[in-house]
Formats: sequence, structure tokens, C-alpha cells
Amino acid sequence: MNNKGFLFTILTILIAISIIALASFFATERVKRDLSAEKVNNVFDDVETDIEDILKISASIERSSGYITVSFRDHFPLDNGANTMSEYKSFIEGYYAQEIGSNISISGLSNSTFTIKPYDLTYEYPSYNKEGIWVYNKSGDADAIKKYLVEIDFDKNLANVVNQSIPGDLEVVIDAKFANTEYINSISIARNDTSFWSFNLMGCDCNLSLYFGSNMIGGEIRNSSMVANVTGDMEGDLTTSIVLGEVNESVGVTSSIYVWFKNKLTREDYIWLVK
Repeated sequence: MNNKGFLFTILTILIAISIIALASFFATERVKRDLSAEKVNNVFDDVETDIEDILKISASIERSSGYITVSFRDHFPLDNGANTMSEYKSFIEGYYAQEIGSNISISGLSNSTFTIKPYDLTYEYPSYNKEGIWVYNKSGDADAIKKYLVEIDFDKNLANVVNQSIPGDLEVVIDAKFANTEYINSISIARNDTSFWSFNLMGCDCNLSLYFGSNMIGGEIRNSSMVANVTGDMEGDLTTSIVLGEVNESVGVTSSIYVWFKNKLTREDYIWLVK
């Protein structure tokens, strides 16, 4: 009986040790997996931050009183933008990937497009040099847009403003600050006709033009859209806030830049400015 009791005690201890060992193994593997997941998230966060820094752009989303406002804060122009993005792709896929011991592929850097989900509205540069922006709906009219609020801050003196407005139900608010003055206008314009503001600056062949309503973008007429064009030697900030009808779905801003990451974990996704 004593021998049996002794053997039972030994078996019990061995089973307990095995359970502890297994628990320790799975806990260690879980920690490794969590660390790997953290590394993946850090890679995507790093790329997002880099893209915002390179393009000098950021986005935010606010919900209030049945509306959603998506704002893009942007800086113009971006000299050698295309070359900078190409160099960044080489850096991420080469040195950066090697340093963290992972395989990384990044694509979509030649297409400077941001999409507001789930509205499928597009915020896009004609080129990475950022001579302007387009805001429109690729698949149809941008009827979800209730209002544009555009804030401008340029370092040149304003000479004059040329304006033509067609009445309608699309609200437009412009607050333009220049070195010598501030121009403010709030008006409702037509969605299917073109209203424009042309800001001519002093001391240079410089111009900032804003077009709202009906615009030719990508070879097609886009109603309820916005186009901003910058010409000449001028630099400044332009914040475009787009007021939309509220939806029950989550709202975010995704870029056209796609990252594929492979390490202990694999992840593929677009780079989001807001998610």
C-alpha cells in the first residue's frame, strides 16, 4: 500500500509537471505570436506615418448632429514627389525589411488616391507634385456631399478674386488667408453647373483656382465635385472638409498604397489614414 501510494504521488507530480510545461510552452508561443502581431502593426503604422510626412497630408473624421465631416489637411506643392515615393518604395522593400528580418512588398505608390469609405468618394492629386486636388465620386455623382468647407493659408499677397457662382443646394464655405488680407465667402451653388473662385496673387504669376459643382475629371463630368488648381511659385496649406450625411457603417479614409508583409505572421492591407 505504501509503495502504491508512493507511485501515485510520483505520477501525480509528473502529470502536474507536464501540465505546467505544456502551459508554459503555449504561453511562450502566444507571447511570440503577440510580439509578431505587434511587429506587423508597427510596420503598417510606420508606413502610414511616413506617407503622411512625405505627402504632408493628414485626415480626420468627426460625427456631429447627424452629419459626418471628413477633413484633409494638405500642403502644396510637393517638389519631386514621384521620385520621392519611388525612393521610399526601395527603402521599405530593401533596408527597412532587412533590418526587421521580414519580407515586405509595397505597391500603389504611383497612384495618389485616397478614398472615403463607405461613400466611395475620392480625394486625389493629378500628380504627386500636387499642383492641385480633385474631390469626386468615381462611380457617379457625389450627392452624399452636403457641404464643402475650404480653408486656405498662402504666404503671398492677394491681388484680386474673380468669382462666378451658380445658385443651388450644395453649400460652399471658403476662408482664404493671405499675407495681406483674408477672404471669406459662404454660398450655396449648383451641383450640375460650374462655380469658381480664382485668387490672383501679387508679385508673381501665381494663381489658386477653386471649382465646385460640375467638373471634368478623368475624362468624365463629375457633379457635386471640387477641383483646386495651383499655378506659379506659391506655397501654402489647404484644408478641405467634406460634410456628408451620416451612415450606420464605420467611416474611414484609405489610400491606394498596398502593403504585403510576411514574417511569423502574414498581413496584406491598404494603408489607411483613418480607420
